[in-house]
Amino acid sequence: MGLGYALKTLCEDSGPRAVAAHLAEGLKPGSKMRKKCDIYTTPLAEITDAFFDMTRRGSGHAVHCLRALQRGQAHLLEATEANDASAFSNITGQLLVTIIKEQYENPSFILKSRVMKVANPGSNLQEHKIPYLSDVVDKPKRLAQMEPYPATRFFESWVTMPPPEKYGEVCRVSMEMMLSDYTGQAQRSAQSVGKVTGYQEEERIGKVVLGLSGTDALPMTPYNWNGNALNTYVTTAGVGSYVNRIVSNTVLSSDQVNNIEQLFYRQVDPITGRRILAMPRQIICVPEKRWAMKRILTATMERRGNQASDTGILNESPNPIEIGYELLASPILQALLQTETTQTSGIVLSPAQVKEFLIFGDLSQAFGIREVYPMKTEQAPALAPAEFEQDIVLQVKASLYNVPFVYDPRWAGQSTAEVT
Repeated sequence: MGLGYALKTLCEDSGPRAVAAHLAEGLKPGSKMRKKCDIYTTPLAEITDAFFDMTRRGSGHAVHCLRALQRGQAHLLEATEANDASAFSNITGQLLVTIIKEQYENPSFILKSRVMKVANPGSNLQEHKIPYLSDVVDKPKRLAQMEPYPATRFFESWVTMPPPEKYGEVCRVSMEMMLSDYTGQAQRSAQSVGKVTGYQEEERIGKVVLGLSGTDALPMTPYNWNGNALNTYVTTAGVGSYVNRIVSNTVLSSDQVNNIEQLFYRQVDPITGRRILAMPRQIICVPEKRWAMKRILTATMERRGNQASDTGILNESPNPIEIGYELLASPILQALLQTETTQTSGIVLSPAQVKEFLIFGDLSQAFGIREVYPMKTEQAPALAPAEFEQDIVLQVKASLYNVPFVYDPRWAGQSTAEVT
């Protein structure tokens, strides 16, 4: 028995509400239903046939029921058919919504789950300042007996978040597709909506994390501190008192990893000048560099010296890399590096330079997403204009409203093989 007929039987036995509850639970990854039925390949025409009995009663009856759904008149059908029509609409919509959400959450999109989420402040959709709290300005004072404790203070500073941007697409299923699609075309369309929505968001965050700019870049510099628009990665300290970019650093051993880590040890609070003790947690590389980086990070032993030299000394020691880095590789970010230009150098990276391009950082401390609302899916109600004009039976929309930004570049470091 196929998925459509199983759901139709459940609808007849328990009613549409039970079907909706069962379906919501059954579509979860790892559920028994998901193990038995592939929602990506179950044709919508099969479900249509199961609920409206096209095989026995003909496609004309199914068209009649689908038009009743379009016009919001399912309640005017006979009692059993009305229940079936109501359940059918909920089921087909829920299938496409589930597919869109799953494709949006594709594991290849590595950034959105690791950067800081900042809820949009009220109804403001323009630039917005959020506090950047430095360390307290004063140091604790040595106190004499009975001397009162002195009060200290924070220095006023802030980061300006850029205005949020709304993105979205609609997956539309026509009456013809609902009646005759035995190839899973509707599901592929829903997959595409979810995948493209997540892919575009990953690109937008990726440009900020990588420190890239391009023809469709954000309308302002992603890092804006105390009213100063600054580059995310710099080799020379400026207004923000940070240096977090190292050039001519092809990572071949722990020595080059140490060069990058030293950038973090030297980071200071821009107000007090004291070290902030920033440390990276993740390394972002291109897939071509992934295995080489994994060997460097997980090696159990390291040898130094030349046994054939005059001294004849060869030192063996455990791997000196102590931080348990999360190694992340993304073909999407590699594509950005191949087509975009860096803010600091302004030159196109060669294939060899793309391969050696690395980001070290704590993504949750360095970067954020200002979010009016996260990705959401909605099913269009009956009587939508497209239903009347184009015989669109089912519409599912995916949309999100956010913008990525740099919160604190002192928690990110860029390593590149560029010479300049």
